[in-house]
Amino acid sequence: MKFLTRPLLIVFFFLAALVLWYRPAEHVFWAKKTDWAAEYEKIHTPDSMLWGAMDFAREVIRSSYRHTPLTEFIEDRTRESLVRVDDDIWRTWYSDHFSTYGEPIEDGQYFCVSDFPINGIGRENGFLEIRNLDRIDHLTFARLPAKDFGDKPIASHLRYPFRNHALIALAIAAALMLSGVFFEKEPDLVADSSAGKGCKIFASVLLSGIVLIAVPFMYHNPNESPPFLAVGGFVCLAGMIGILLYGIQWRQVRRFIDGEDCLVRWTCSPLESSRFARWEFEREKTAKLGLLLLVSAIILVVGLGFWIAVADEAAGYVFLFLVGLTLFLWMIAFIAPRLAYRRNLGQNSLVIVGKSGAYLNGAAHTWTFPGSRLEFAEFVVDPFPMIHIEYSYVMIAGKSLAVSRQPVTVVLPVPEGMQKEAMDAVEELNT
Repeated sequence: MKFLTRPLLIVFFFLAALVLWYRPAEHVFWAKKTDWAAEYEKIHTPDSMLWGAMDFAREVIRSSYRHTPLTEFIEDRTRESLVRVDDDIWRTWYSDHFSTYGEPIEDGQYFCVSDFPINGIGRENGFLEIRNLDRIDHLTFARLPAKDFGDKPIASHLRYPFRNHALIALAIAAALMLSGVFFEKEPDLVADSSAGKGCKIFASVLLSGIVLIAVPFMYHNPNESPPFLAVGGFVCLAGMIGILLYGIQWRQVRRFIDGEDCLVRWTCSPLESSRFARWEFEREKTAKLGLLLLVSAIILVVGLGFWIAVADEAAGYVFLFLVGLTLFLWMIAFIAPRLAYRRNLGQNSLVIVGKSGAYLNGAAHTWTFPGSRLEFAEFVVDPFPMIHIEYSYVMIAGKSLAVSRQPVTVVLPVPEGMQKEAMDAVEELNT
């Protein structure tokens, strides 16, 4: 399945761009100028007014502290957590980022943990003592993990350091997409068939599930992994099942397109293709309009009844969601047949009939998959020569898991001069 390579690479780089854009740094370095005078005053100065038992208790605790000189107070606070530096690099760094005189920055400042000379600090948190010729300055510092970023005023380039990588991944994805437009090879009927497209879609679903599982670990928050593992595992399972189903169909389509299981093959002229496309469009529109009206009525009646019965805000949102779902179904029902009509209009239509399936302009149908079977095939001449094929597959639905068969009708146009071959193919299918 080499045809999956480029689509999967496009999806991979798009997902990588999305994940990297919002991937936070594992840590950032936070530092704040320590105002020892304010700390000392807060500990040793009594409150002017006491409000309630809690303030009284805090005052009792405060009064229990022994009054010590400021230097001893600083030594007690920094014991076993002090990092002393006295080289010119640190003094330059301090003067560049912190005002030697004046008020300390209230929230502190944030830096990249890999920046020099910060990367030389081995502690997770503590106090940094920077010695100068005539003064000693202290900084309170900590390495903040990603889970503690919250709404702290961390610059975007520090909080999300991988955004340049995300743009590169996005550019690669765009280049891969454009390469398919400007350097398109000869079309592959199997890869471009509905079976091939199904393989591409579910392979992308599988890849998305794998990325979803990896998200909490890439975002440095493995404690949040259980829901991601559950949802990602379900998505992966759906992707694998889809690849299995469409992969089997892909192999069957490959067989009869390659001639191993081909009964008859022809190409309809643009005039014949347009005639068939108009007829098929009207047939599909008429057949599905009634079903769409019924489904829409059921959705709206159930939703409206639920809203009236419960009569709360949540029920109103449920009803609005059902209205939106109904509008979405109508939009799909309006767009999908017209897209198929425009695709088949005015071009040569390739038709292949095999013992195990049929192919029409990319739409592949197979009836040898487990649970599927061919019901009948017939050749009709009104309103123009066509082959009608009906097959069915097993469907399990409802709380009781009732098993039923879902019929599928395939209509294939027959061009002038191919009626005899078409009737022979129908006879072969019915044997």
